[in-house]
Amino acid sequence: MVSQLDKIKRQNHWLRELCDVEEQAIRMCGEIDLATCDPEVLVADKGPTRLIFDYWRVVLSSETQSPHFSGAGRSIALIVRDRNTRRFLGVVGLSDPPTHWTQLMTHLGWLENDGLRLQHQHRVFMMRRCLPAFEFGRMTGGKLLALAASSRDVIRILELRYSYQFLFFGIRTLHGKGSQYNRLNQRGIELIDVDDTDHGFYGMELRKKAVSFLRGETDAFGKTTTFTFADQVNYWRERWLKARMSSLSVGSTITLDPESYRLSAMLDAKRMTLDKLLTTEGQNGSEAEQEDEDV
Repeated sequence: MVSQLDKIKRQNHWLRELCDVEEQAIRMCGEIDLATCDPEVLVADKGPTRLIFDYWRVVLSSETQSPHFSGAGRSIALIVRDRNTRRFLGVVGLSDPPTHWTQLMTHLGWLENDGLRLQHQHRVFMMRRCLPAFEFGRMTGGKLLALAASSRDVIRILELRYSYQFLFFGIRTLHGKGSQYNRLNQRGIELIDVDDTDHGFYGMELRKKAVSFLRGETDAFGKTTTFTFADQVNYWRERWLKARMSSLSVGSTITLDPESYRLSAMLDAKRMTLDKLLTTEGQNGSEAEQEDEDV
């Protein structure tokens, strides 16, 4: 069995690795003109690029973090930046949905039908992380990241990687409707449910009649319903960025201050301390094995 102490030591080692790439990560900070920038999506699979992805997801997230972006199964890590200046805009993480996601199972008719779930679950993906830089989030950056994640370009990357045609894209929010996903129905992302624990569920059919097919109501699905990444960026600028600039009475330029994103200055808030671990073990009995959780 793996003890809590071993897990925390492992996590602290991982956090030290992230501090090693701190200077490289914060060099991505600086001034960006959102009206003229050219967003691009980079796949951050392994090596230094993956450490940069992990650096930003830890710095930007208010949730508990672990060395692993997601549990067992398929996943992909993406960094979004301005192609012109290479300035950082945000990170997106996609993965298999958890098997206990009741809202998704209910929507697709799988809650009481394991046969359908086992037959079609490989065609469903979800967004597990959607983290814009702080200043970019203020300018509706979360909406752009969600639009990027559901774009034809990103779905095509997944399909080439896993040799499947994906049919459904899901999002589970931390709280309620989740403002950064709200009112994206014109691009196919619709609020489906808010459960009694105040978690919202958004979903998008990636092909026509996809939900009917996944429910076993039809034996075929139709053409893609996704938009290209370039189309998503243009839509976001016209529908969301201009309105936010007007409502805040600001220009399109944002500046990411490197000092606001130093993980080394946040470590006490980003990890469990040894003292806290020992206190917890003293109260609960030591070395109970637990799964790593990626919330």
